Amino acid sequence: AAFAYRSVLFCGVHRSVVLRGQEHLVLRIAGVSFMLHQIRHMIGTALAIAHGLVPRDTLALALRSPLQVDISPLAPGAGLLLDEIRWFDLGKRAEDLAFPPSAHAAAEAFKEASLYPHIAERLASEESLERFLGRMRDSFGGAKHYSAADYARLRRVNAGLAEATSRRGAGRAGGPGGER
Repeated sequence: AAFAYRSVLFCGVHRSVVLRGQEHLVLRIAGVSFMLHQIRHMIGTALAIAHGLVPRDTLALALRSPLQVDISPLAPGAGLLLDEIRWFDLGKRAEDLAFPPSAHAAAEAFKEASLYPHIAERLASEESLERFLGRMRDSFGGAKHYSAADYARLRRVNAGLAEATSRRGAGRAGGPGGER
């Protein structure tokens, strides 16, 4: 039987780049298969947290929660760049195709010289990021998003789930009454 695994293996700031006098962050996200708009949801959530529109622990809460937590609208696609695709065989735990270091160096030089400046120019001319942040600020004041009481409730649900999972795991560990 075939199974589809979707796992984020790494997500973090790779470095910063100054374009047109403004600092931009280059993020690296590595994973095994992604869902439609998953990266845009992740970036939207990161922006909501960075701009203080949701509590800092919101992402951790959403990832642990059995509930669907809609943290933010989709970030605009402008500015997002598919940097690299690697083919990895999970069975062999090895890359099927690896690019030589010289190819990576040439790709980085091309991004620095052409892609990043083009993206910065498009972002500035379309004002897509500013419009997105404005929409996000406006919508977080409305009824669509969560109140402080909602976040407190989500924290209690997650704590209760963690406690129940821990008890269930301890009960299966064996010993007197451990097997059910």
